[in-house]
Amino acid sequence: MTVFVIKKIRYNRKMTTEKDILKALRSGKIQLPPLTLRLLEDEQKPSADAKSTRPDAQIEILWDRRRWKFLVEVKASSSPKAFEEAFNAAQSAATKSKRNPMIILPYLSSDAIARLEETGVSGLDLCGNGIVIVKGELLVVRSGQPNRFPRSEPIRNVYRGDSSYVGRAFLAKPIYQTVGEIVSTIQDKGGSVSFATVSKVLKTLEADLIVERLEDQIKLIQPEKLLEQLAENYRPPKVIERFVGKMDAEEREVPRILTDAANRIGAELLITGSASAARYSVLAREPVVAAYCDAPPKEVLTASKIRFEETDRFPNIELIYTNDKLPFFEPAPQDGVKYASALQVYLELMSGDKRQRESAEQVREYLKRTIGKLLMDWAKEPQTK
Repeated sequence: MTVFVIKKIRYNRKMTTEKDILKALRSGKIQLPPLTLRLLEDEQKPSADAKSTRPDAQIEILWDRRRWKFLVEVKASSSPKAFEEAFNAAQSAATKSKRNPMIILPYLSSDAIARLEETGVSGLDLCGNGIVIVKGELLVVRSGQPNRFPRSEPIRNVYRGDSSYVGRAFLAKPIYQTVGEIVSTIQDKGGSVSFATVSKVLKTLEADLIVERLEDQIKLIQPEKLLEQLAENYRPPKVIERFVGKMDAEEREVPRILTDAANRIGAELLITGSASAARYSVLAREPVVAAYCDAPPKEVLTASKIRFEETDRFPNIELIYTNDKLPFFEPAPQDGVKYASALQVYLELMSGDKRQRESAEQVREYLKRTIGKLLMDWAKEPQTK
């Protein structure tokens, strides 16, 4: 077997359609030195109806007086969904014709190239990354070049900010029938997002193979991947004011006292994810009761009618004043006190220290079991359109 590592190849960044990529392939602009790529004209052009079952192109690769033929599937997107579609189509077409499979996308990550190598499928991108593999005969590989064709999403980051309500809603309820049902669920659980935003977010979740849209349902298919994306993109709520101090009350009474005080002034209060962790993991409870509130801390404390003082010496309370509504989504009430949801606990612990991240794994397992049960319960219910 001959193995090469190739130099970076430059492509026109404006090529974003399949037609543009095929045109570049036809004109010889897509190459992988030291190999020579040549497009083979297909004498039997597929009809519009047959296009989905036929490869986009056939190419011949030459090197050192040897040649190999490949069937090529082209996609103008580099999303996980586009990769899977191209990958599956190339493998299927190549198996039937006994040719070598190849895909061409705007960008192939190192992980994508590793998967192609494991499965014996060749791939090229427009950033200088690629792999040409013929089992037992040839392996030419290049990876690590940056993505010069970032995905153009309707929303910059669907896993952060208000857009993340949609992902959070799928972890609370993994199957919906309509977009409107998702909007209603988000509103019922304390969030606020428009119908249009949900529709845009769903397009990205579908492209990322996290959500599957069928004729009569919208279903979460990769909960673990969704958890990873939400954790990776999580940002703590913006703090307007933070109060750390002491309250003349026993620790076990503090959550109830603070909740009653917030209710008196019409404010909302929620025990933070980190302070709620003991509900979902074996993480020891901290001596400080921490809570989010949407009113100035001293107004809440004054309404409690219990003596307090601001100090960082042996404190037992921490109040975080924020207008960010995300932490309050889907609260878990107990004895009149609102604790953070399991998801909020997980996200906060994952952004914490080593001990907290270890406890986050326990919460992750709790979330996986909960989602699994929801899916099983749904499967047992009689389905009606």
